Amino acid sequence: FFFKQKTAYEIYQCDWSSDVCLPISGQMDLARKYWTEQEVSNIVIVRGSAGKGYQTQAPYNVIMICGGVEHIPEELFRQVAPGGRLAAVIREKGCGHIMLFEADEDGVCGKGRRLADAATPVVEDFAAGSVFAF
Repeated sequence: FFFKQKTAYEIYQCDWSSDVCLPISGQMDLARKYWTEQEVSNIVIVRGSAGKGYQTQAPYNVIMICGGVEHIPEELFRQVAPGGRLAAVIREKGCGHIMLFEADEDGVCGKGRRLADAATPVVEDFAAGSVFAF
C-alpha cells in the first residue's frame, strides 16, 4: 500500500510524496489514528500492488520504497515528477545498496547513485522473476 506522505514532519516540510510499505496487521488503523490525533488530513492510504504504484495521484516528488527490491518496474519510475526522486534498497547477489534515482526536467530517471549499503528483505512485488540461464 502507499502512504501519500512519508511522515507528519515531511508533510509540513515538502511537497507530495509516496511511500511504498508492506501491510502489517493493524498498521493502517494505527496510522489513521495517529494522523487524526496530529490533525493531519492530507494523507491517503491505498491498497494495491506496490510494484504498479498509484498512477491516479501521480506524479510524486518523492517515492520511497520501504524494503528491498530486485528490480523497479518502469511503471513506477514514470510516476516520479520532473526533478523528483525515487529511493530504494536494490538487492543484488545477496547484498543491498541504497540507491537514489533523480528524474530530469522531462521526468526521466537516470541510472541512480549508490548512497550506502543496507540489509533489507525483498518486497514481494519487487522480486525479480525467474530467468532461464545456461
